[in-house]
Amino acid sequence: MPKEYPRKIWPLRVIPYALSVATISFEIEMMTSFLWYVHTHHLIVMGIAIYTIYRAYQNHRIGTRWIVIGSVAMIIFSLADMLKAFTGRSGTFVIHFGFAFFVASQAAAIAQVYTNIFRRLVREQEKTKHSFTQLGKVFYPHQLDLMEQGEHLESTMPTGNSQGCAICFDIVSSTKIKHVDRIRSIKNYFSSCYGIMMENYDPKRLSANAYRVKEMGDGFLCSIGYPFKIPEHGKNPAEFAVELSYRFAELFEVHRRKMDYARPIHFAMGIAVGDLHGFYPETGTKEYDLQGRALVLATRYERMRKQLKLSDKECSVIILQEDIFLSLPSKLREKFQRIDLKKQGLTVRDDPHADVVYVHILAEDQTSTLETAHNTGQVA
Repeated sequence: MPKEYPRKIWPLRVIPYALSVATISFEIEMMTSFLWYVHTHHLIVMGIAIYTIYRAYQNHRIGTRWIVIGSVAMIIFSLADMLKAFTGRSGTFVIHFGFAFFVASQAAAIAQVYTNIFRRLVREQEKTKHSFTQLGKVFYPHQLDLMEQGEHLESTMPTGNSQGCAICFDIVSSTKIKHVDRIRSIKNYFSSCYGIMMENYDPKRLSANAYRVKEMGDGFLCSIGYPFKIPEHGKNPAEFAVELSYRFAELFEVHRRKMDYARPIHFAMGIAVGDLHGFYPETGTKEYDLQGRALVLATRYERMRKQLKLSDKECSVIILQEDIFLSLPSKLREKFQRIDLKKQGLTVRDDPHADVVYVHILAEDQTSTLETAHNTGQVA
């Protein structure tokens, strides 16, 4: 019981204990004359031991009861032998049974201590497992693996400047949808989109379809090409981003049909390319974040749907930055129509040099358009 043992008297015990042990090497006559010293030392040791055990028992130290039981048993057996010796009775002494019982009690105490340690380790392991499960809601699996290996959080995701594409998705006038399951349906749709983004996730290559930057009420932002590399070789980020947008549109139609809403529901997507910058904040919570011109422009192009006179009816639309359009293969370019901004006296906020935008208007019943695109291999 090291925590209860009076440590201050430890130096005073070393020399008396050494002298007590040294008497074993003395001659019989000299050893006999020093027995008073040995017995006195033993009594002092017993007093300290009793004090230590009493303190340990008060503090509810594990295994103390077994030590007390073993000590009491050894004292009882010793007293029995002493009584037999003083009364002059003959027979077998039982002190060795007392020592054996004390050793067994010590073993039980040690077993109890190690059992408690094992249980505590199991509990800690369960807590750690639960913590990692909860952290999995915030961090990607490769981040958890790297941190488990001793890496710092800041080194688990790419930081610095790079180039990439961004998609801004928004449900048009979502607050005006009067369906009782509106919020749940939107959440389910966003979860499905996130599942698409995490397809082809490869922790070694650090690649995935897209990286979800954030959700914005009735919309979301995601990046393509950074911080996760695109999983398919031979495709540029612009082509991959447009194909991904068609998958989001197709999925939107599936969820719209499940709602079976009496009125049409539309969306708008803006896709742009530009600088992206990954970073961890210098102060506060170290939460990975992404910013850059690509995200800003994707948001601006998505909001152009309010200014463009696309059709007489409300519709779903995908709006491309010119750099995105010019990076597409011919099969995808054929889907988009060119709109001259100068003729309409329009400008794209934060992109004043943009002369044109390219749009794909999806009809109110988008199924035929999307199925055609899927069948021709233009939807990833």
